Amino acid sequence: MKLHGNTIAVLRWDSQHCYGGLRITNCGWFTTTTKERLNGLSGVAIHQSKGVWYLNGDAWDGRNKWIDHDNHSEIRRRRGLKHISNPKSVIKQG
Repeated sequence: MKLHGNTIAVLRWDSQHCYGGLRITNCGWFTTTTKERLNGLSGVAIHQSKGVWYLNGDAWDGRNKWIDHDNHSEIRRRRGLKHISNPKSVIKQG
């Protein structure tokens, strides 16, 4: 996924082994738009408190972060979401 020419998310999926991962970054842009776009991805929950960004509950400096398939399962469980059988569906439909 690109935002203003910057790649902020990349999905890697190995269908043979049914394993996937998502790499996200804010490319140094701590903006509301960047946060909203990343929050639109399954397995990503970013919020801000006192100027600090938190990714899935942990302080995050915006640098590259891999979210693996197992982590996606845990986040989906917490959010009550179903298993993603189609990796292209990682982006939430509006």
